[in-house]
Amino acid sequence: MLATRVRQKEGTFYFVSYRVRHKLVHSQGRLIKSRLGGKPDKMYALVRDDLAGVRQSMGEVWGQNEKFMFTKDVTLKALVRVLGDLMKQKKSLDHWASLGTEAFKTTTQVWAGEAAQKFRAEGFYERFPPKARSSASGAFTSS
Repeated sequence: MLATRVRQKEGTFYFVSYRVRHKLVHSQGRLIKSRLGGKPDKMYALVRDDLAGVRQSMGEVWGQNEKFMFTKDVTLKALVRVLGDLMKQKKSLDHWASLGTEAFKTTTQVWAGEAAQKFRAEGFYERFPPKARSSASGAFTSS
């Protein structure tokens, strides 16, 4: 039963991961064509280097899912959305072209100090409520 649950979690993660990357490609289609030549291998390298740079800058927070929520699907989706915002800046892509992973490491280094505090597993959803919960709670407290 535990193995089934683990496979379900992995399947859900891969589906969510694919969906977020797919959304990134469609929302940034023009940028990908103009700045990356529309080549999937360049897009793959961009996402790979982004996540590798974030991993290097986060240190102990990365991968310790029992203590931190940083490598859970909700946070990884947010990291891909941040990458989409960075792609809009020509300077960021030029920086990546010259430095690779190191470009994203320096960009996200400023998060490292706060990450251990903000992404603790305990109380995570109180600090970062899901959209549905935050909009519903606003509806109840506005009267």
